[in-house]
Amino acid sequence: MKQQLNKILKPHVELCSQLECDGTTRVLSYVLDQHNIDHKVMVGQLVAEDDGISLHYWIEVGEYIVDYKAQMWLDEQAPHGVFTQAEVLPYGYYGSKVPMPTSSLIYRILTGKSF
Repeated sequence: MKQQLNKILKPHVELCSQLECDGTTRVLSYVLDQHNIDHKVMVGQLVAEDDGISLHYWIEVGEYIVDYKAQMWLDEQAPHGVFTQAEVLPYGYYGSKVPMPTSSLIYRILTGKSF
């Protein structure tokens, strides 16, 4: 599943280079919806040993976390990509599922491309 997610998401991640976590999450959630991949959009905290992000968005697909923006706010050691919680310890994701419906118009506005 990890390889499948990486293959599907990679071209769209590149379109999100100027977006923050909420915009990137919205774009990638739309992509997953278009591929009929069940997922949850999450909002909460990303906690590290001595740092963290108090308001952060990410996606969960089964056991996998999809987060391409933690490094934007922390450092290059922070989680990046598709991974399990165990793979990124001591970082911890704590949050709740939040609805984030995204239309093709919003995808186009955020990425500058049509899906």
